[in-house]
Amino acid sequence: MESMVSVIIPTCKGSDNLPRALNSILEQTYKSLEVIVVDHNEPRSPARQRTEEAMREYLHLNHVKYIRSAKTQDRSAARNIGITESIGSYLCFLNDDDFYLKERIEKSVELLEENPGYEGIICGVLITDEKRVKYLLIPENPIKQRTLLINESILCMGSNLFLSRHAVEVAGGFNELFNHHDINEFMLRVLEDFEILHLEDILIVKSDAGNSDQPNYRYLRKLKELYMLRFEEVIERLDPIERTRFYITQYEELFYAALYSGKKEYIEQSLRELKLFRGITLKDRFNILFNEKHLSRKKIFRTRGPLYDRSKKRVISKQLKNHMDPMVKEDILNII
Repeated sequence: MESMVSVIIPTCKGSDNLPRALNSILEQTYKSLEVIVVDHNEPRSPARQRTEEAMREYLHLNHVKYIRSAKTQDRSAARNIGITESIGSYLCFLNDDDFYLKERIEKSVELLEENPGYEGIICGVLITDEKRVKYLLIPENPIKQRTLLINESILCMGSNLFLSRHAVEVAGGFNELFNHHDINEFMLRVLEDFEILHLEDILIVKSDAGNSDQPNYRYLRKLKELYMLRFEEVIERLDPIERTRFYITQYEELFYAALYSGKKEYIEQSLRELKLFRGITLKDRFNILFNEKHLSRKKIFRTRGPLYDRSKKRVISKQLKNHMDPMVKEDILNII
């Protein structure tokens, strides 16, 4: 008998892409599954109404459950509601603007059941801007606390979480204090007790169309303080170069959040802290100068994004050739 897999989709203002996410689950080669959609839009809002409309064509399916949150909640709370309502031996998560490739669940279950010492798996992810392939994230080694701290993008997003129920329950679910760093904070706790496998196959497509989720500077600062305090002992176990790299990542993100805010006091504060770990670059000065001239904050923040030049396109093409069947690539481009 096949193990039951629960796929949890937290959704908020994502009704346009939600059917694509749902269809990608219903088209899986693995059939012993349930889908739990947790709608954490504000009740009686237009976004809630649009989500209800999108869900109507799926409600007749016995293995699809639609849960409306009674109040506006963040993603961590929505995921925890999904966990409570689920019955699967394995739990995985899918953002409403991402989608799975057809063998995502089958390959994940198969590899985990062939390796009983592991309690989860991460796989390759293809990132698009809804028009083209931007870049790929291919895990090359099993994930550890150390690797997650010094390379926070290794997980990419919540859609890359596939775990045993046991691991999720021991970790205690998602910390609802975090609406940023929520995935990494959760996985760092999972990795305290369990080992996670990696699969190089590209099995998830992530939409990365912008930076609409950029958090408020003061809120982000408090979260980072909490995050660094919670994992202080793990951070101290990093070697000096790795530890410096970790802190650079944290304070660079605060610096860009300060630029996004447009407030001089935040920019000066974040620069002072960043200078403790690295010098101020020409790019930093350029962004500050443009901020002072009151150009678009969003344009400034987007300078962090990956450049799509010809050399990068060649690298992506080579990676796709190595990790993906050409027919699958064509299917993805047709979907997006």
